[in-house]
Amino acid sequence: MVTQKDQKSKEETERRDRLIFELITERFRLEWQRISDLDGKAMGIIGFVGIIISLQAGLGGFLLKEVSRTSDTYIPLCIIFLSSVILLLCSIFCGLKAYFIQSWDVVPESNHLIENYGKKDRSRIAILRIVSKELSNAIIKNKATNDDKCRFINFGFIFLILGIVFVIIFIGILLLV
Repeated sequence: MVTQKDQKSKEETERRDRLIFELITERFRLEWQRISDLDGKAMGIIGFVGIIISLQAGLGGFLLKEVSRTSDTYIPLCIIFLSSVILLLCSIFCGLKAYFIQSWDVVPESNHLIENYGKKDRSRIAILRIVSKELSNAIIKNKATNDDKCRFINFGFIFLILGIVFVIIFIGILLLV
């Protein structure tokens, strides 16, 4: 016979497990949203750098032709010009690497739920605990993948900044010549 104390304890355990499940589910959702946010940042860098490199290649190449090849600044200008293009290309590469399609863990998988939980007549608390653990594992894997995306986006941003610095130096030298 189930006592009132046992019933309250069981209800409290289920409420606690439900709270943990909801918190884990929210964390999973946030990590999933982070995928979209990071992809947007990667595409933003790719687009922005694409515009800059197009302008620089066109205008910079044209302006470089106007500098006398016998000038003392011609070789440094060429090096700075090529360095800026290479840095900007590295930024695009990092953005593409961050945007690259990757695999994500999505849980719970419906057939797995039916086969391992529904057909085995598990209790509500047992299902909450098992699915919470699966969600937690998926969060860890997805977070690691997202952290890699972040790293490449950060590298892309650093290359972008360095590329812009070299473009400014290039333009500054051109204005002085």
